[in-house]
Amino acid sequence: MLGNDPFSEIGIKTEDNINIVLICSKELKKELIDAQGKLYLIQFSEKKVLDNVPAVVVEKAIPIIQK
Repeated sequence: MLGNDPFSEIGIKTEDNINIVLICSKELKKELIDAQGKLYLIQFSEKKVLDNVPAVVVEKAIPIIQK
């Protein structure tokens, strides 16, 4: 999660410390919130900028299973 309630957004932090907002369906947003701390491969269709913050439109989020 990025930001503070009630203005928080679901997002990721990249390896180079960049925050990216994830724009996705309500169902996927709930899944990702419930899975905080787990690794996912994010497939996106479009890049945007929201209030000077990079964002992507998520098409699919695939859980990465760690052994």
